[in-house]
Amino acid sequence: MAPFLQLAEKRIEEALAFLMRCELVTIENDTYQVLLPFLHIDNQSPEIYQHHRNLRLKAIEAFPWRTEDSLYFSALLTCAEKDVQKLRQKLLNALAEASTVIEQSESQTLLGINIDFYRP
Repeated sequence: MAPFLQLAEKRIEEALAFLMRCELVTIENDTYQVLLPFLHIDNQSPEIYQHHRNLRLKAIEAFPWRTEDSLYFSALLTCAEKDVQKLRQKLLNALAEASTVIEQSESQTLLGINIDFYRP
């Protein structure tokens, strides 16, 4: 994992020990197994700002090495006020559908996703 994540081996060991203590991963047949397909931090958590910031920075860092299966989309747009909630709901529905796939999928690769819907 250390070369893949570009982190020191000791840092990986510390992180895995923490995840095991929190019962987020386990070891089966000398292989770490993820117990939860994704983690969610409540919007009221004091750590939410740092969490969003960290994932967005990771996306920016990964951009130069994007692959054919990467998806980056950024835009400013205009629409009718009456359509704002429709657009928001469509994004929420897409996330719910993706969550269903994720919950049934094996943990073989790490992916990141950031979706922002805001008024600048």
